[in-house]
Amino acid sequence: MSYRIFIVAGDPSGERYAARLMAAWRKLEPEVEFLGIGGARMEAEGLRSLVPFQSVNVVGFWEVARQYRFFRRLLQRCEEALCDYRVRAVVLVDYPGFNLQLARRAARRGIPVYYYIAPQTWAWGKWRLQTLAEVVTLLVVAFPFEVELFQRAGVRCTFVGHPLMDEPQLANPPQSLDKRPFQIAFLPGSRPLELQRHLPLLRQTIAILRRAMPHATFSVALPPAMSPRWAFQSELWEYQPDPYALLANSRAGLVKVGTSTLEAALCGMPFAAFYRTSWLSYGIARMLVRLPSAVLVNLLLQKPIVPEFLQHQARPAVLARALLCLLETEVAQQQWEGFQELRSLLGKPGVAERAAELFVTELAERR
Repeated sequence: MSYRIFIVAGDPSGERYAARLMAAWRKLEPEVEFLGIGGARMEAEGLRSLVPFQSVNVVGFWEVARQYRFFRRLLQRCEEALCDYRVRAVVLVDYPGFNLQLARRAARRGIPVYYYIAPQTWAWGKWRLQTLAEVVTLLVVAFPFEVELFQRAGVRCTFVGHPLMDEPQLANPPQSLDKRPFQIAFLPGSRPLELQRHLPLLRQTIAILRRAMPHATFSVALPPAMSPRWAFQSELWEYQPDPYALLANSRAGLVKVGTSTLEAALCGMPFAAFYRTSWLSYGIARMLVRLPSAVLVNLLLQKPIVPEFLQHQARPAVLARALLCLLETEVAQQQWEGFQELRSLLGKPGVAERAAELFVTELAERR
């Protein structure tokens, strides 16, 4: 008999992971139906999304606060759907600000809550550990060190590998740097607000680098939906719609803080990380986050091999100098060796399949 799963992803990375999980789930149980929030990838796997994905793809404390009424209404709409459609379980993918509130409401109604890709409470929001322990039935984490952290807080959890290892372009070891064309990569992000802040910065940085490296190719990865809006800047760079192809074929690059830094590392591309947000969001983050680095690669390896430039530190001249340093053999080699170590920490391909098997088994035991 068919049954419904309510699944929520609120950002591009989570949406990609959720779509793979849904595909693996449907192979195990073809009768499953999906309702919730997601984008085109999830819809291709059968999702009926309550709202357009673009409306929830928002980052930053202030940016989210400005849409408080929208998210409050959406939360109520999701709760109503849990009852109206007799949802069997809720699957939440990262996106903690919204998803933890939904988890509370689902748990109050006796609906099991499975969290796929844990909220990074070790970075900020440690007060949410108690909430996770109270409302989450099973937590599937992306990093092995998270298991002990969450288990100490009373959260039932397991590690099955990082979903990035399911990406065919990332699963295999990267080609050596000396076999790559002299191409420089830039990953400004995928959200509209990130592009508004980062592309003008990168435009100025590339202008400086062109004078230092007149024969280099400069390529920027942009989401296909965004490229027409920023086409006026194309005289300085080439547009690349496939970020993995760009990362795997570039000598060095600048990458915005986030999952993209793991992707760059798995592609073996030396890089520096950067990020700009509103000053209010940055100030709040500074108060909440107590970590030695904002770059996942540095945190996982427990050493600062990737230079990072946040907010006022991210200036064109500074970024240009950092990138030129990355082209030096010793610096590039140090990062390359670190990236190989990182790969061993993220598990093996088949992550979505292993997670789907866990959730299906869990539900079967509840019947």
